[in-house]
Amino acid sequence: MPAHDAPTLLASSKGTPWTYDGFASAWQRLRTKLEQDGRAAPGLTPKGLRHTMATWLREAGQDEREISDLLAQDSKVMGLHYSKNAALARKNRKTMQVWEEEYKRRAMKAKVSNPQKKLANPDERT
Repeated sequence: MPAHDAPTLLASSKGTPWTYDGFASAWQRLRTKLEQDGRAAPGLTPKGLRHTMATWLREAGQDEREISDLLAQDSKVMGLHYSKNAALARKNRKTMQVWEEEYKRRAMKAKVSNPQKKLANPDERT
């Protein structure tokens, strides 16, 4: 790649930074090939890939900060945004198991708050 000052995230096959039009053209060719090969649904976009990656990571148990870091987002809110359609049943199942164990642990230590069934207000007689 020729020497330059700009940070390069993506480079063309010639080693030069992509222009918007150059990237759009290359993306269109790649997308068309993937669609023809049955490897991508019609209308795939880079943003769609971003949402898919974030969703899969969230479903696998990664938190919003980790996802945001991978997507180079400053705010963990963006990790949540990109993964908002994640199916969290598996993750929630683990969370519920932790909650149930904690409930059992605490129930064993629970104190009876009124063992002699004293009236809260002694002036009240029933």
